[in-house]
Amino acid sequence: MQRESLRLLIDMLSSATFETERMKEEAGKGNSTATELADTLVRDYGLPFRTAHNIVGRAVSKGSLTLETLEASAKELELGISLSGKGLTQDQIDKALDVVHSVEVRKATGGPAPFATKIAIADRKKLLDTDSAFIDERLAKIAKAKEDLLSDARRLVA
Repeated sequence: MQRESLRLLIDMLSSATFETERMKEEAGKGNSTATELADTLVRDYGLPFRTAHNIVGRAVSKGSLTLETLEASAKELELGISLSGKGLTQDQIDKALDVVHSVEVRKATGGPAPFATKIAIADRKKLLDTDSAFIDERLAKIAKAKEDLLSDARRLVA
């Protein structure tokens, strides 16, 4: 059963087509990259993690992620900081919110960056080869045991 399921999955994926432009378009909706903006505030502007995420979260609730809404959110939180004063620009915000950028910076193991996924795919292919060899070996042993059992049964009946 596992082998048939695996074959079905392989055939399905090898014949699937993906509308990558539409996928990219949809991926950027719903503030899906807001976390990267907060992470950028931490990484590039030295904000504490919780502070950056609170600012971005407030801006999201305002309906947009612009320098203006981020500044207003920081002011509401009474943090005494100016993001533009730290050098943040709308271009940097837009870059952080870009889907491609957001994916590419996540290079850690298990991350979605192309580099990380290539490594994960190679590792999974090695595991698949090992598992396939194990299954083939087990199936051969089962077939041999069945053959031996039938041979013994025939000998007993004769």
